[in-house]
Amino acid sequence: MTSVKITSCGYCHGELLPAFVREASDIWFGWPGQADYSRCADCGSVVRCEQRGAAEHADGGYYTHDQMPLPARIRTRVALYSARPLVSGVLSKTSRSGSRFFESWMRVSGPAVALPVLGPGAGRSLLDVGCGSGDALKIYRAAGYRTVGLEPDPQAVQGCSGAIVGLLDAVRAGSFDVVTTSHVIEHTPSPLTFVEECWRVLKPGGTLVQIAPNAASPLCDAFGRNWRGLEPLRHVCIPTPRGFESSLRSAGFSDVSVSTLNRADKSLLALSQLRAGDEVVSVPAPPFQSEVLAIARKAPSS
Repeated sequence: MTSVKITSCGYCHGELLPAFVREASDIWFGWPGQADYSRCADCGSVVRCEQRGAAEHADGGYYTHDQMPLPARIRTRVALYSARPLVSGVLSKTSRSGSRFFESWMRVSGPAVALPVLGPGAGRSLLDVGCGSGDALKIYRAAGYRTVGLEPDPQAVQGCSGAIVGLLDAVRAGSFDVVTTSHVIEHTPSPLTFVEECWRVLKPGGTLVQIAPNAASPLCDAFGRNWRGLEPLRHVCIPTPRGFESSLRSAGFSDVSVSTLNRADKSLLALSQLRAGDEVVSVPAPPFQSEVLAIARKAPSS
């Protein structure tokens, strides 16, 4: 059985504590294998310290792929728990037939946060990393940006206008005024390298906007392996605000601002409860600060 280990934090290179989640499996999308997760002793980020028997990179069946059915065991839990008021409220916004959770929200969550920060495009160039099927690109384009999407999965970008298949290292340095990523960095085994690449492709004075699950959310400790933000196997390094800031400053960004978002609190709580089933969980009081938002600028003289 293949085993892949990570021995230090991908955000600050801090030492990892003993695993607090062991042998976690993926019930949402059916990836094979198991994973252990540890916290960084320095910044508190959550790191997949070991995985066993799973592929390193996502293939089909993720948020950006159409007609993705949920596994039968989750469809069963949807039926069992949809009567719970909070879970029912979330499921009513998606599909009780079990097609997908979070899909439409994930596709537009980036622009909803980024555009109030960035303002109108006015012809500025924007690279959306991990663009999926390109719904966010349409919103940025409508706001006046000249957009390019970057996506490693060729299946996801089928029929997407303005997207290219590839990774950041193929993008020319100093090419874009803005780089955006929404729920991407937690999938990378080396977040600091990812952030350094974002810095490289930005023009001097350019802006990076990143959104990710927040490993410092109280829901993470409360639900452990059942926390929806953990997403076993696919999520590799989940940041805390401190971890995010450390990686951005190490990469050379100036004017770094890191904050938390509460907009997904109800959804993350409901889906964590769904994952936990009948397990008794002591739920902390809100807000849960379910996401972390980082805004950083490259110095004009870089």
